[in-house]
Amino acid sequence: MAEGTQLVFEFADADAHSVFFVFPYGDDDASSADITAAANAIISNGSIFQNPPVRLKSVKAIISTECEYDLDA
Repeated sequence: MAEGTQLVFEFADADAHSVFFVFPYGDDDASSADITAAANAIISNGSIFQNPPVRLKSVKAIISTECEYDLDA
């Protein structure tokens, strides 16, 4: 597993189904204003998607770390 931050946006589509967008190189220091602006841009440009998002439901930052095990010890 590589170290890093994933940003997971959960939107609702026109039928209230969940639509997820995962950005693997997210910034865990992003402000709420940055996240809101990104979500609004995704919604504004929703026509490019087969299942366009219409409302933001949640955003999560998943932060992972890397740990290597010495199997010869």
